[in-house]
Amino acid sequence: AIYRDGMHLLLNEMMSNVNILVARNLCETLEVIEKNTNITLLLLDIKLPDTNGLEGLATIREQYPALPIIVVSALDLSINTQNIIDMGANGFIAKSTAKDKTVAAIQRVLQGDLVIESGQNFQHDLSLSTQQLRTLKLLAEGKSNKEIANSLNITLATATEYVSKVIHKLETDNRTQAVLKAQSIGLLIDHF
Repeated sequence: AIYRDGMHLLLNEMMSNVNILVARNLCETLEVIEKNTNITLLLLDIKLPDTNGLEGLATIREQYPALPIIVVSALDLSINTQNIIDMGANGFIAKSTAKDKTVAAIQRVLQGDLVIESGQNFQHDLSLSTQQLRTLKLLAEGKSNKEIANSLNITLATATEYVSKVIHKLETDNRTQAVLKAQSIGLLIDHF
């Protein structure tokens, strides 16, 4: 309840004319979404009392495929952020994330980016586009630029650009370092 109240204040401060709707469990969340068809963003705590793990996210995503969803959690990196993104979330914000980073993450999701804010002391902008995140996963699988291009149905030049941007955003010098850093900050937990 304290985090929810704080987020309520933060959103009111961040955006003018915002209408914040609150639900205490998955059932209430689904009712609120059904009654309010103009919802712009859903902040979803994965520890809702009437759901298990990511089932709530899966249920909401199935019923509302276009609704932007940011998962928030106190669990930080002990959960698999990649699974959250794979299940359709547009972002993940750890409850330990600083206020300014939380605001920036919400704004980036509203602009269409995929965002993971782990609350860790990672200094670079970690906003990755959908294609960059897919590129990172393929890098972790050891794919070449040509294989990445084929997998993503893009040109080799575009694949090379995505790889370069991922390496740059992770503040590393090469593909291997990018994958290792992504693993260490929780972007690629499945690929250890």
